[in-house]
Amino acid sequence: LKLTYEAILTHDKAITEEIIHRELRINAIELQIDASCEQIFALYKPVAVDLRFVLSVININSNLERIADLSEGAARYVKEMDSPFEKSTLEKIQLELAFEGQRFWDLVRWGLADTELCNAYTELNDPGCVCFCFPPL
Repeated sequence: LKLTYEAILTHDKAITEEIIHRELRINAIELQIDASCEQIFALYKPVAVDLRFVLSVININSNLERIADLSEGAARYVKEMDSPFEKSTLEKIQLELAFEGQRFWDLVRWGLADTELCNAYTELNDPGCVCFCFPPL
């Protein structure tokens, strides 16, 4: 991520190549970890703490690979750009990134957290269904 951020700021094509190369390595490592987890399931049939640990490894592995994919996508975008971002655009990107993950607190402040989170959960688990959450009395 740090290299991706640097590539966006500097418009450095060499850095974008490095990011793309690293993403390929991360894909290979992800496959190795997945194969190891599959072996653990097949050979040892983990339960309780061990099962939760292996499932956590699979989840973390998947998330890290997704981060690498997103970094690669950003690197490819920067690589194909003819000119660097304008300073005002970079400032907007930095502002957006500064508040990344803050949406929950915005929803709480606006009094919409219950409804928004309930609808998001329901849509995720029962597509097409909309729930109506009411504020506490």
